[in-house]
Amino acid sequence: MWESISHTLSNPEFWQFASIPFISALVGWITNVLALKMTFYPLEFAGVWKLGWQGIIPAKAGKMAGKSVDLLTKICELKIVLSRSSLKESLKRWNRRLPGLHRTNH
Repeated sequence: MWESISHTLSNPEFWQFASIPFISALVGWITNVLALKMTFYPLEFAGVWKLGWQGIIPAKAGKMAGKSVDLLTKICELKIVLSRSSLKESLKRWNRRLPGLHRTNH
């Protein structure tokens, strides 16, 4: 039995196959770390002309902030409208402004 184990451990093919999961884990970890760093860094564009990189989040910060403000404005406006009038009237008013927002009962 020990001879069989010793023969297996001395076989180079065994180590080639045994190393696959560890090398795959290392490559996966490196690509995940790199992807996260590329998402957030650098904050400013680094490169020459159009050849370079800026993190995805910093590059889209203005657009994401605009969408957040628009969404919060709609939510706050909806709360104010709902608090001032009856629910049925408010829903009718919002249904005209945002078609497809309401749910229908089947």
